[in-house]
Amino acid sequence: MSNKIYSLKAHEILDSAGNPTVEAELRLANGSAGVGSVPSGASTGSGEAFELRDADIMRYNGKGVLKAVDNINEQISQIIIGQEFESQADLDQQLIKLDGTPEKSNLGANAILAVSIAFARAVANAKNLELYETFDISRDMPWHVSTSGIPKLPAPMMVLIEGGKHADDSTDFQEFLIKPDGLKTVREQIRACQEVRIKLAEILKAQNFSTNVGLEGAFAPNGISDNAKALEFITEAIKNAIFYSRDNRISNRFDKKISDYFNRRWAFRK
Repeated sequence: MSNKIYSLKAHEILDSAGNPTVEAELRLANGSAGVGSVPSGASTGSGEAFELRDADIMRYNGKGVLKAVDNINEQISQIIIGQEFESQADLDQQLIKLDGTPEKSNLGANAILAVSIAFARAVANAKNLELYETFDISRDMPWHVSTSGIPKLPAPMMVLIEGGKHADDSTDFQEFLIKPDGLKTVREQIRACQEVRIKLAEILKAQNFSTNVGLEGAFAPNGISDNAKALEFITEAIKNAIFYSRDNRISNRFDKKISDYFNRRWAFRK
């Protein structure tokens, strides 16, 4: 089946936080189409790919993405329209080569990713497959395959407390997450996470902390004294949850966004 690109068009949209981001619409010569929009975070680490924004203070306080949109419409489209790509990797390598920088700062990682996602979805639609089915999950993602060979969903992780650049006057660490272990179904896993969240809300209120939420919907308690205290609260909530037992465990995960706290020396609270 031909994966020749027939058309490509991008425009600026708003993401769930109300910030501008890039959306690309790609159509293959066989008529199948795909749309890709790029999420944007409140912060990016020093080693992450470059998110190209306009820096025009007169539009969206400098956060517009018209430059990235123009890079798709005027540069990327000129190169890839009419080309046929054997695989997702072939397209991605072409885009990386066109950009020519390690951090993807010429075209913008947001421009490159939007096109890549749109192509992947167009190919999936052409084959009448779900997006995940177009990738070789048996080789590249074996943890997504059950013993019967049937693909399965990965275990969810839930953000319970957020700080850093996701919330003012909260923890240094950007995200405190939990991951359910020992539960067989996604329904049970989501229930377990939510029950821990309910218990955490009770603990925060009992300790006179607010249950305000941050950018991702997790609690962002104002004035929390240190990172260890947040972990203590979550651990207590896990132990108090109804489902908790030796076999049904919850483990902690962190997103420290570590580059925010290093300037020749570390600057953490406890």
